[in-house]
Amino acid sequence: GKVSEPVRTQYGWHLIKVNRLGKDATPQERNQALQAVYSTNTQAYVQKLMQQAKIDNKLSPPGAQQGLGMRMPQQGR
Repeated sequence: GKVSEPVRTQYGWHLIKVNRLGKDATPQERNQALQAVYSTNTQAYVQKLMQQAKIDNKLSPPGAQQGLGMRMPQQGR
């Protein structure tokens, strides 16, 4: 039942009220909380990897290369 001091996030200021502790959570609630943490951590990790990645695209745009088993329609026939 305790209320935190104001907490600032990217969405604004918030107050957090603790209704019960993790040890009091049901298995379903515990699983939902873990999934939320995993999702957040995974997104942050992927964003970090993307920022560090060097992408060297050597593929041509679709249709730029002919003769790969697909024929491009010809105009005027």
